[in-house]
Order: sequence, then C-alpha cells, then structure tokens
Amino acid sequence: MIYPLADWQKLKRGYLFKQKTFYSPAHLGLDVCASVNTPVLAWQDLTVIKSCYGVEGGYTAFVKCPNNKRLFRIMHLECLATVGSYKQGSTFARVGKSGNLCKGPHFHIDISKNGVLNLKDLSNFEDPELYFKTFVN
Repeated sequence: MIYPLADWQKLKRGYLFKQKTFYSPAHLGLDVCASVNTPVLAWQDLTVIKSCYGVEGGYTAFVKCPNNKRLFRIMHLECLATVGSYKQGSTFARVGKSGNLCKGPHFHIDISKNGVLNLKDLSNFEDPELYFKTFVN
C-alpha cells in the first residue's frame, strides 16, 4: 500500500479528523493541502464505484478496495473520476477545489468503516491519517 498523494507526509494539513470546522462540530475526514491537478493515486488496487457532483463536496469519488469493508469518499476533485478498477500507483483522480465547502485546493478523504456512508453515525468513521500510517509500509 502507498499514500494517495505523493509527499503525503510533508504536505500541509487542513481540517483534521473530528476537528470543529466553520460548517460542522466534527470533521469526518482529513484535508490535505495540495495544488490543483495533483494526481490522486490508487493506494492499493481499488475500484471507483461511483463518481458524482455534490454542491457541498464538489466532484466526489466513492472507492472500495478488495477484501476491505471500508468505503472511502474523496471530495473536492478537479473533475469526475472515471468509474472502474485501478492498479496500485495509478492516477484515478486529481486534486481540485470544487464544491461550496471548499476554501482552496485540497484533498478530502473520509472512511466509513462498515462500507456505508451514514453522516449521522460519527462512530462509523475512522481517522484517515491513522489508517494510512498503519497500513503503508
């Protein structure tokens, strides 16, 4: 497994997991500041199962990985990601600044542990920083 952005550990962080934001009492994911068009890499073999545009999160990709119950949601992308399978290390999206909640170019990722996005169940979300720190070699 690799990090979804090159230089992940050196990049500036925006809102952290469970941090209070200007729009929510608890941020459900992690924001990593990166330039527009920075490639978002498949951190392992994965499948983009849905790609859509939401007013708040902008261009959004929903990702599943083999043998993993988690659902990964990546928001504020530059454009729609193509639904399909990707090999580890390949580019499947690009950092953008889309959506009403976006204050500048960055990568937002949240992880639903049981594979279902339920924004009312905060206990179902896990800290992406800890997830990648645990699994990246």
